[in-house]
Amino acid sequence: MNKFAKNVLIIEDHEVLGNTMKRVLKHFFSKEIVLSNFKNLVYEKTDFRNYDFLICNVNSKKDLKTLQLVNRIKQKYKHIKVLAITESPSKELERYTKNIGVDSLLSKPFSLDEILQPIKKGEKVAC
Repeated sequence: MNKFAKNVLIIEDHEVLGNTMKRVLKHFFSKEIVLSNFKNLVYEKTDFRNYDFLICNVNSKKDLKTLQLVNRIKQKYKHIKVLAITESPSKELERYTKNIGVDSLLSKPFSLDEILQPIKKGEKVAC
């Protein structure tokens, strides 16, 4: 099986979902996968240069903390690809997330193929 050579940061406040994504995705990545609770993530102390991909949960356009964080990260670290996951998809949220630099917006529930699709554009290395 080929693995993606990417460092992934998952920001997820729901521990079960975050741990499930980490456990599943580690089979597809040859580099580090870090799970962080949004409340514990300190922007100033996180070296985002080391990450290629960010997966985060966005509840709605009113989820300002997450959206502001994504906007701040994308302004400084343009190389990071962002996949936002939402339970409340809307055209307004889709437009807004695109404007702040989210590369893919995925609606829950989703399949493994759907979450891997945006990542597949990256470099693969032999396992």
